[in-house]
Amino acid sequence: MTWFERLNKMTGRIALTRESENECLVKYTAIPGDHVEIGCLWGGTAIITALAKQDAGVTGYVYTIDPMTGGWWDTEDPAVHLRPTPKIVKANLRAFGVNKRVRVVQSVSNPWPISKDVKPTSILIDGDHRFENVFVDWRNASSISTRYILMHDYNSKDHPGVQRVVDEVARKNKQWKIVELVNSLLVFERA
Repeated sequence: MTWFERLNKMTGRIALTRESENECLVKYTAIPGDHVEIGCLWGGTAIITALAKQDAGVTGYVYTIDPMTGGWWDTEDPAVHLRPTPKIVKANLRAFGVNKRVRVVQSVSNPWPISKDVKPTSILIDGDHRFENVFVDWRNASSISTRYILMHDYNSKDHPGVQRVVDEVARKNKQWKIVELVNSLLVFERA
């Protein structure tokens, strides 16, 4: 069963638009330890990660950081013609039984809103796609993640800020190496 089939009753949609991207996310997050995602939308990738950890029988919480204002939060997600709300995100988490494993952090990602005691093994960057914000998210994630950083919307002409941060900043960081690119999901591993 695909992740799209497994989450077909979710209100909204999964932000990763291809099944191969969902499988890549699972490959790098269904490991012991906490996972953080920057950008929540409907909670789909948080649900996938929590279920993947559960399926693999590993420990770890999933933290999803989003101020839940601005952009589609104030208008609507054009892919589903519906406006996301914190209430819908929490209902989605409950519907899939992951509400105890997923911590919703309704905040901007800088300054870093999660306790310094949390040392995530993986971080997904998929929040504000403007260069300045992606740059700060990369800077924070690269100093915090112990193993992987995943960046969504790389190689997309629609998101030049993501492209610039990867090409001008992340690729030059010798502490991180690219290990996989699946469609627009790029994975870095700590060297």
